[in-house]
Amino acid sequence: MPESSAERLISLNRQTIAMLRLGIPLELGLGDSPIERLREINETLALNSGREPEVAPILQSENVSPQYQAIAQALLAAPDPTPIFESIARPTDDAAAVSTPVRLALVEPLVVLGLGYLGMLLLCFHVVPSMEMQYLQQYETPTGVTRWLIAIRDWMPVWAVLFPLIYLALILLGGKWLRKLYARWGPGTQSRLRWRRREAQAERLSALVDSGIDRETAIDLARGSSADSDPIGPVAENIVRNRSPERASGALDRLARFYRFLAENRWPSLVRNVPAAIGLFVASLVVLAYGLALFVPWIEILFNLSDRTGV
Repeated sequence: MPESSAERLISLNRQTIAMLRLGIPLELGLGDSPIERLREINETLALNSGREPEVAPILQSENVSPQYQAIAQALLAAPDPTPIFESIARPTDDAAAVSTPVRLALVEPLVVLGLGYLGMLLLCFHVVPSMEMQYLQQYETPTGVTRWLIAIRDWMPVWAVLFPLIYLALILLGGKWLRKLYARWGPGTQSRLRWRRREAQAERLSALVDSGIDRETAIDLARGSSADSDPIGPVAENIVRNRSPERASGALDRLARFYRFLAENRWPSLVRNVPAAIGLFVASLVVLAYGLALFVPWIEILFNLSDRTGV
């Protein structure tokens, strides 16, 4: 007995749940708990599969998003669901790929900040008292950077406790926020994601055309299963409408490879170099500030001695 559409979708949903459990992110349009939602859909499909030969009315009765409905129809129509799964996994994978250089670029500033914190403790415990003693011996009032260092030393019980807490918050929360911000607004990321969505649509159309469904349905399914509901690219749509299924599939595969080339061109150097340059700049500022705090007060003390000698 041939497998019904509901039974096949139940099997596909189980495969989807297995991928989600393995940590493979999929843009399904099912909210924050896709596994539980897929289980609920499977229960409804199992209860109604004998009474309803088509899955579309069942999915509509479940009030699932149009995005998932289109994905389900595309999975059922395609002989091989792998390209469909790849196309809905790609947007999140791209976001992770964009955020990885940011995470690596944060390591250097955080290490330098930690070393700067230890250096400031050493400065306040051993160096600042010596500077203060020099001014007392000269019967002078501390001025300039020395005065600021003495104030920092006096407030040490406060910042010595607060800094580790803020440092830990930067590691746990700040890095995650910066990665999301860069993944959304970083140089070249939006254009790359746009080309990757075009690539995903071309691959999805190729799989749908291979399945033998009519052209209009293939275009509707490829459009509806996009996470951002992008319109079908004019080149891909023209290929589907004006070529035979055999020629269209090959042309769409070549178009997908071209979109992949456009997405990857120059992007890797931008996404690696910009965060690294920003991280190096921040680390350099920390080192410069610590160096100035260490040497400028002694220069002020030497100038004071020179003035006293001149008198």
